[in-house]
Amino acid sequence: MTKRTNRTLAIAGAVLLNGSIAFAQETPAAPTPAPSPAPTASADALAEQPELSGEQPVESTMPEAAVAEQSIEPAVSEASAEPAAPAALTGYKKGFFISSEDGLFDVHIQQRVQTRFVFEAPDSGDNEHALSIARARLTFAGHAFTKGLSYKFQTDLGKGFVDLKDFYGDYELSPNVVLRAGQFKRPFSRQQITSSGSQELVDRSITDKFFGGGRDIGVMLHNEYEHSPEIEWAVGVFNGTGDKPHFSGAVVVDPMTGEGSVTGGSFSNVPTQMHPAVVARVGYNHNGIKGYSEADLEGGPMRMGVAASTLVDLDADNDDKSGIRAQADYVVKAEGFSTTGGVYMSTAQKGTAFSDQDYAALGFH
Repeated sequence: MTKRTNRTLAIAGAVLLNGSIAFAQETPAAPTPAPSPAPTASADALAEQPELSGEQPVESTMPEAAVAEQSIEPAVSEASAEPAAPAALTGYKKGFFISSEDGLFDVHIQQRVQTRFVFEAPDSGDNEHALSIARARLTFAGHAFTKGLSYKFQTDLGKGFVDLKDFYGDYELSPNVVLRAGQFKRPFSRQQITSSGSQELVDRSITDKFFGGGRDIGVMLHNEYEHSPEIEWAVGVFNGTGDKPHFSGAVVVDPMTGEGSVTGGSFSNVPTQMHPAVVARVGYNHNGIKGYSEADLEGGPMRMGVAASTLVDLDADNDDKSGIRAQADYVVKAEGFSTTGGVYMSTAQKGTAFSDQDYAALGFH
């Protein structure tokens, strides 16, 4: 009985050996040299092999290549079960966005194009008419490293040249105090703070350009007033010269053609000395109004927002040009209808001292 069992094991090992040799020949990716043909064992030789017991180790007759293939299979299955590396989230929500899975990095890409056709018929001279791109804005905004550090970059490609509009960062000092630095809108009037993409008419009123705060380079503390909290406030210090670049240098004019040639200097919106301008704003918003959009696209019951601002142009550069501007504005929305307006007043320096202020203008829209 024992001899018959030993013969069965030896024959099974020979069959397994022949099968593994055929498998290695059919797998070109991992060729293995064919082992020497096993000598044919006679029945007497098989019968002379020692008996197997449960305590004795059994040597495998499988080739090394077959053993290696079997040992690799569990490792491959374990590797495939590992979770994939975290990927960025992308999509569209009021613009394209890319966001890290942990939420620490985020960027929104928005674009806005406003085209128009203008026809003007002056009292004297020829009529003027043309198509134009009034605004072509490209905006990148989001946060980086932490949700408490946000940024915004906006440029305008309309009217035939590139113009930097906004480039600033916001750092949250506390839940209700945010520090902003860079180039951005002064928090002066509601109509100026409201984006050109959120207005009902194609342009702001003439009071905005005459009294408006516009953009400037500066630093400001605020409580995210542009999101219309119940009580909004902002106060900042700016260069006082605005965002438009000015030229400083030398120009030689040809008396025959009237053409000028620049011989030195450059364009810049950074003055040699701060003017400066101090701007403060405070307001109240009722019933969750979106105070910096003019139309009531969201609808709902009556909501309102009121605010007042002041802008003080100091005479720190001693050019005897200073003044004080003040304004109050409102917006009311209800069931798809809305109305907004403001009243402005300004003074101007008439003497050599800042205190020599005189009434300059009054306006409203």
